[in-house]
Amino acid sequence: MAKLNTAWGIEIGQYAVKAIQLERVGDEVRVRDFAVIPHVQVLTDPEISADGDQGAASKSSAILEMSLAALATQKQLTGQKVVVNYNWMQNRGFARFAKLPAVSPREIPNLVRYEVDQQIPFPIEDIEWGFHAFQSPESPEVEVGLFAVQKEPLAEILALVGEKLGVEPTDVKLDQIALYNAFAVDRGI
Repeated sequence: MAKLNTAWGIEIGQYAVKAIQLERVGDEVRVRDFAVIPHVQVLTDPEISADGDQGAASKSSAILEMSLAALATQKQLTGQKVVVNYNWMQNRGFARFAKLPAVSPREIPNLVRYEVDQQIPFPIEDIEWGFHAFQSPESPEVEVGLFAVQKEPLAEILALVGEKLGVEPTDVKLDQIALYNAFAVDRGI
């Protein structure tokens, strides 16, 4: 059974699957375990994309399946808290920032919805999206981070992770969010 103070972070990159298990001990976060599983072929290799979109997707998926299966044989992840970094496929995850005029907090969601329509290059019904508002005490403006992923490839990667690792991720992060969280939460910046 997983300790309540531990979690695995899994990054699915174009060169490898990287996993790190972190443990909170008091106010500190420590590395407890890790693994790096290089792919047998780089996922963005031009040789893969030479087969067209369908062929490239199935080759990439097969390569990723092998890497995830290798991770599953090295580390026991079943029953663990797992967070997956989602941005291994180009143009599938988006982070955009926008400044909003000074408005009341309850008006922000309507303005954000307009910004999502303007800045995310996919129909809103085809994406999962969210936002985070930042406001400085020195400025009446509100800055928002808009975050979106396409539903279909997200569902595919979650199914693949579930099948190969035997876990359902508790959270999915984009590269940009993971980096922000590392600085904001861990370093208090």
